[in-house]
Amino acid sequence: MAWNRLGLVVTVACLLRAASVVAAEPVVSPPAVSLETPTPAPVVVWGRTIAVLRAAFEESSPKDRAERAVARMGALPPRGDLKVVTANASRGGISGIMIGTQTEMLFALLPGDVDPDSGQTLEQFADRAAKTLQEVLGERAAQLRWSILLRGLGVSAAATMVFVGLLWSVWRVREVAIHRLDRRIGASRRRLALAGIDLIPLLLGIERALLKLTALVVMLAASYVWLTFCFQQFFYTQPWARQLGAFFLGMLRDFALGIVGAVPGLVAVLVIFWLTRIVAAGASRFFTGVERGTMTVSWLNPDSARASRRIVLAGIWLFAVTVAYPYIPGSGSDAFKGVSVFAGLMLSLGSSGFVNHLMSGLVIAYSGAMRVGDYVTVGAVEGTVQDLGPMTTKIATPKREAVAIPNGVVVGASVTNYTLLAGRDGAIVSTTITIGYDTPWRQVHALLLQAAGRTTGIRQLPAPFVLQRALSDFYVEYELRFAIDRPVERAPVLSELHAAIQDAFNAAGVQIMSPNFETQPEQPVLVPRDQWYAAPAAPPETVDAADRPAR
Repeated sequence: MAWNRLGLVVTVACLLRAASVVAAEPVVSPPAVSLETPTPAPVVVWGRTIAVLRAAFEESSPKDRAERAVARMGALPPRGDLKVVTANASRGGISGIMIGTQTEMLFALLPGDVDPDSGQTLEQFADRAAKTLQEVLGERAAQLRWSILLRGLGVSAAATMVFVGLLWSVWRVREVAIHRLDRRIGASRRRLALAGIDLIPLLLGIERALLKLTALVVMLAASYVWLTFCFQQFFYTQPWARQLGAFFLGMLRDFALGIVGAVPGLVAVLVIFWLTRIVAAGASRFFTGVERGTMTVSWLNPDSARASRRIVLAGIWLFAVTVAYPYIPGSGSDAFKGVSVFAGLMLSLGSSGFVNHLMSGLVIAYSGAMRVGDYVTVGAVEGTVQDLGPMTTKIATPKREAVAIPNGVVVGASVTNYTLLAGRDGAIVSTTITIGYDTPWRQVHALLLQAAGRTTGIRQLPAPFVLQRALSDFYVEYELRFAIDRPVERAPVLSELHAAIQDAFNAAGVQIMSPNFETQPEQPVLVPRDQWYAAPAAPPETVDAADRPAR
C-alpha cells in the first residue's frame, strides 16, 4: 500500500510540475499544425542518448524540447537514491507520458515522438527511455564516488605503464630488425634481374619500409586501445570509449568484409599471373636457347634474341596486367582511378628520354652493330663491350675504366667495330706516317714492313702492306695496314709498332718530320744509333731491337 501511495504522490507531483512549466493555453484551442515535418532531436545527456524527440508541441520544436530536457537533467544532483518515474498527462487535446524523478519533471513524450518504423507503442517507448535514464543516473552516482575514481585512476596508470613498455619494445624490435636488414643489404651478393635491373636492393628497401610501416601500425593500434581503455574507466569519458570502440569494431568489420569480398578477385589475379609466369618462362627459355646457340630458327638471329626476349616478355606481362586489372580489389574506386591517372601523367611527362634510350637499345640490338665482347670505338670511347642493356651500353676501356653510354648517344655517334669482321684473318689495323719527297718511296715501304715484322702481335698472314694515301705539298702520306689476332690488343700493338718504326727509320738515316716543315734542314733530323739508349733508358739484355730478325 505504501508503494501505491508513493506512486500516486509522484504522479500528482509530476502533473503539477507539468502544469507549471507548460505555457497556459485555452483547452478549446487545438495545437498548431505545421506543414513541414519537424527535424528529430536526440536528448543526449553526459554523452548518453535517452530518447529522440520527433514531434513539436505548441511553439516548441523537437530541438527546443530536447534542450530543455537536457538542461533539467544536467541540473540533477549526483545522488544514488534518485528514482525515475513515468505518469500519463494530457494538455491541449494531446495525451503524453511525463518522465521525471520523485520531485522533478524532466521531459514529456508525445505520440508523435515514436518512430513509426519501430513498431513500438508510446508506453513501450517511454518505458525504454525511463529505463535508460535510470541506468545513466545510477552509473553517474556510482562513478563519482571517490573509491571508484581512485580505482579508475589506478587502472589507468597501470595501463599507461604497460602501454609505454609496449611502445618501447616495438621501437627496439623495429631498430634491431632494420639494423639486421641493412647489414643484409650491404652483404647481399644475389641478383634478381628484370629488364637489366637488379631487384634485390629494391626488394630489400621495400622490406625495410614495410618494417617501419608495421611498427607504426602496431604503435598506433596500441595507442588506440590504450586510449579507449582509459576512457572506459570514468563516467564522463565512457561515451568516447564507446564511440572509439564502435569505430574500431566497425572498421574491423568493414575490413573483414572487404577481404572476404576481395577473395574471388585475388584468386582470379593469382591464377592469371600464375599462367602468365608459365608462358613467360617458356618464352624466356626459347629465346635464351636461341641466344646461346642451343636452338636454331631461321627467322631469329642469336644476336637479336636477347632484345626479342625482353620485348616478348614485356608484352606478355602487359597483357596479363590488362586482363587482371578488372579483378584487382578496388580497381573500380575513384581513388584507384585517380592514382592510375596521376601515375600515367607522371610517366608521360618523364618518359621522353626513357623511351628514346629504350628504342635506341632496340636499334642497337637489331642492327647487329656490336655484340657483347666486341672491341669497339664509340665516339671518343674505345674498349670492350661488356653489356648491351635496354638503357645503356657498358664498355670496359684498356685503362680499366667502366664507361656507361646512353643508348641514344650510341645511336647518334660513330661506332667502329674491330671484332665484327675479324674472322679467321684477324682485325685490320693501320697507322699513318708522312715522309718528305727526298726519301725514295720504295725505301719507306721497306722500312715500314721491316718495323711491322719486328712487332709482336702483328700477323704475317695476311701480310702487312703499305699504301700511299696522298701526295701533299710538303710530304707523302704513307699508311701501313696489318692484321692482329686480338682486337683488344690494338693499343699496345700500335705502341710497339711506332717504336719499331722510329728505330728502323733512324737506323736507315731517314728523318721523320711530320706533318710538315717550312725549310729543309742542313743535316737530317735523326737520333744517332749510339744515343738510342741515352739515360735513363737501358739497352735490352738480349738481341738489339734493330737486329731482331723479321718473322
